Amino acid sequence: MVGLGVLEDNIKNIDQSQAALTEKAACQEKLGEVDAARDLYRKAERLKGTYVPLFIRYGWFLVKLGELAEGIRLLERAYRLQKNNLKIRRKLARALLLSEEDRVDEAQDHFEYVYQRDENDYVSLLGLGQVHERRGEYEAALEFLQRAVNHEKADINCKFFLGTVYVKMKEFKKALSMFREVLRNRKRELS
Repeated sequence: MVGLGVLEDNIKNIDQSQAALTEKAACQEKLGEVDAARDLYRKAERLKGTYVPLFIRYGWFLVKLGELAEGIRLLERAYRLQKNNLKIRRKLARALLLSEEDRVDEAQDHFEYVYQRDENDYVSLLGLGQVHERRGEYEAALEFLQRAVNHEKADINCKFFLGTVYVKMKEFKKALSMFREVLRNRKRELS
């Protein structure tokens, strides 16, 4: 039993080291020090622990840099460790939609999981709208995107995307209305 206790202590120490390195990496990332952040994230991952926030942060960091395959790998690792974590599932689904491989079904599964637990979740509303739009299911896309546009977190990108779906549905007046709203909001941001 002494060996088991030592092993548990070692795992705890590894996870604590990963946590410290992850926090340092996140600070470097916020400072715009991409190379320093990457080095710290790599160092933390090489410790072979199970600190889930490392895999979430490092995975999303890589996704934002356009390194989708590696970012998705890390987010999937976080998902395997915590399958019910909504934050992981949101980020993984968003990354899967960005992937050049056809992983829309996987993305939909994750967005639906989040949506079933919170029907007002902005990321899942927008994501499900994107999934349906990719499949050419514009009516279904519209249902989710209209709810997303009315969400308090909605931004001009969401409104622009809704406008493009209206164009694909040949509802040009509604599309024009959305695009005008995007331009008004953009004009306000620039002032």
